[in-house]
Formats: sequence, C-alpha cells, structure tokens
Amino acid sequence: MVPHCGHDWMTMAGAALWVLRARFRRLDVRRFGTAMGESCEVTG
Repeated sequence: MVPHCGHDWMTMAGAALWVLRARFRRLDVRRFGTAMGESCEVTG
C-alpha cells in the first residue's frame, strides 16, 4: 500500500513539473520572441 501511494505521489509530482515546465517554456518562447523583435527593430 505504501509503494502504491508513493507511486501516485511521484506521478502527481511529475505531472505538476510537466505543467510548470510547459508554462515556463511558453514564457521563455514569448520572452525570446520579444527579444528577437526588439533586436530586429534596433538593427533596422
């Protein structure tokens, strides 16, 4: 019973990390895109 609960906890933690990773990746992509846009505007 304990290993089963531990496995469920690890699964939940993995899902939470996956969601956070997806959110941070989306923010990084948006930040990178705006940085590229600014650099393009500055260079002409």
